[in-house]
Amino acid sequence: MAPHKLTDISVRMLKPKSSSFQVSDGGGLYLKVYPNGAKSWLLRKYSAGKQANIMLGSYPELTLAMARAAALKELQKIQLQTTARTALTMGEVAREWLANKEIRPGTKINCERSLRRLSDYSGLLFDEFTPTMARALIHETIRKHTAHAALHLASTIAQIERYAFFIGATDQTRLQKLSAMIKTPAAQHRRFVPAERLPELCALMHEHATTPRRLAMVDTIKLLMLTLLRCNEAYNLRWEWVDLERGIITIPPEHMKAKREHRVPISAPLAQLLTKLTPAAQGYLVSDRLSHTRNAPARTYNCYFQYLGILPLICPHGVRSMGRTWFAEHDFNFVHC
Repeated sequence: MAPHKLTDISVRMLKPKSSSFQVSDGGGLYLKVYPNGAKSWLLRKYSAGKQANIMLGSYPELTLAMARAAALKELQKIQLQTTARTALTMGEVAREWLANKEIRPGTKINCERSLRRLSDYSGLLFDEFTPTMARALIHETIRKHTAHAALHLASTIAQIERYAFFIGATDQTRLQKLSAMIKTPAAQHRRFVPAERLPELCALMHEHATTPRRLAMVDTIKLLMLTLLRCNEAYNLRWEWVDLERGIITIPPEHMKAKREHRVPISAPLAQLLTKLTPAAQGYLVSDRLSHTRNAPARTYNCYFQYLGILPLICPHGVRSMGRTWFAEHDFNFVHC
């Protein structure tokens, strides 16, 4: 505690004013005097750059000596908590950061992949993970994987460090500019073909659909093409959303990227396809027997496109590009679909 400024007499002699005011005793201990003459003790502390007040009690029930003892006890408690937080390892901070982060399943998979690349350093205290170690890890990721993977890793490390600073596991930020050392890869547009080449794509698919499993893949890809949904949206369509009588599929907001209800008109070819599909488990249109998990539909569609020979021409997301281009070329107001 800092040298004390108040005495029993000075505390007793303090008179109220028209508004509340505080008098410091040093070390963060203050006596607050209210307009009605009431007095109370508070301890002012700072955490992560923010001020917080701890009310200790009222005067004269809590004397000056008792207030000082209570303030010292609170400061010791805060010091113990800070020491415990600063003793966290890199792995502990990273896991806590991920557990408190609200993200979509696909993004979580990427974050977990970055944490696995940090696993060799998980046992180090957070402040022992130096910028030199981080740069070496970034270079290794570029060499073994891609620049995109390195950029994601650099972003993950920066987010973890900001979280560590917020919880008191570090008192400085040294890892925020790692991405500056990575040459940004040239943008690659999604592969797509003009709508006029759809017959060619369909012919290729049927040519490679030599097994019942691949024939089922054809139907799944046609569902993507006829709805122009994103991969995860098309793959997780449910029968309860399909209204064949009204000719519309209504997807709830929580299942859309924009978090807005989305309606897909059921065209004649789509209606024909829907009557052909066999209801899958848990009410899905697409059977999960074609894939190991519903959490990575983009990867699943990529495999389908590859198996059926059309991946060199168009990628799954390119189907939306193909539809969007056709709308623009024909001055079709797709917003009101």
